[in-house]
Amino acid sequence: MKVKTVLVVLMLMFCSVFAGCTGAGGGGNTLPNNPTNSKFNSTPQISIVAELGENILGYPNVTAQITNNSEKDIAALRFYVQYYDVYGDITTNYIDANKLSCDNTILSGASYTGVWQFYNEKIKSVDLYIYSIYYADGSEWGDKDATKSTILNNGYKIQVV
Repeated sequence: MKVKTVLVVLMLMFCSVFAGCTGAGGGGNTLPNNPTNSKFNSTPQISIVAELGENILGYPNVTAQITNNSEKDIAALRFYVQYYDVYGDITTNYIDANKLSCDNTILSGASYTGVWQFYNEKIKSVDLYIYSIYYADGSEWGDKDATKSTILNNGYKIQVV
């Protein structure tokens, strides 16, 4: 019985880390005033509306409606998430990944919705940053290999309500 429980938990954790985008953008998104990394100098042509909610078990999740406003198809996106507890303090989260991705194609002018599930019930709010948009033509906004400090200082901050 314990082996089955462990396998189910591991499968759920695996699915939460590798959640992708699914089916059907936004305001409140901001870039730093003076990005220090030239890969982040332009405003990405994307709209994202994100919401922190809960699943039926009471665990938090983020749903992001992503609209591609560029003339290029998007092949992949990378996000960084910073977790906060009820006091507004950064929560060290050993269960959930800080880097999230979406590798579903988002055609020019199209919208999709991504849902990422978390398993730490202490998460009460999050900051979400986009740090890489990889286009189907091979070009990239941002830096897929960015460090945490580069992301927090240069990334495109998405308001999560």
